Amino acid sequence: MGTLVEDIFLPAIDLAVEKYFGVKVEHLMPRRRVKRDRRILVEVDILALAGDLAFVVEVKASPDRPEYVDDFLERLVRLSEYLPEIRGKKLVPVYATLAMAENTVDLLTSKGIYAMVVRGDVLEIVNFGDLGPVR
Repeated sequence: MGTLVEDIFLPAIDLAVEKYFGVKVEHLMPRRRVKRDRRILVEVDILALAGDLAFVVEVKASPDRPEYVDDFLERLVRLSEYLPEIRGKKLVPVYATLAMAENTVDLLTSKGIYAMVVRGDVLEIVNFGDLGPVR
């Protein structure tokens, strides 16, 4: 189910980034993984690079578990160790799903993570008004 939801977000993530952040995505990498000895060291569902910004998109089929948010935050800290393409860039964390509970949006907002959902045929960052553009 997870990759199916990722496939819904992938074709429009560049449009959403341009709409909300005013930058054009130069490189879009779905399922960016780093493996060593057949073991996955790090995995990013969608990585979108735009100038000095790196949008790290975590896509969830069942998003309303606080431990998933904590896990995402922990992985963000280690990403630059494994992904040379994001070194020197500002990380913009995005937690994406088809729909999420308001308490999950509140949790993401408190952690500085953008909450993205599908509304009709458009990707919407539902807490953009609270977080604003990248600083």
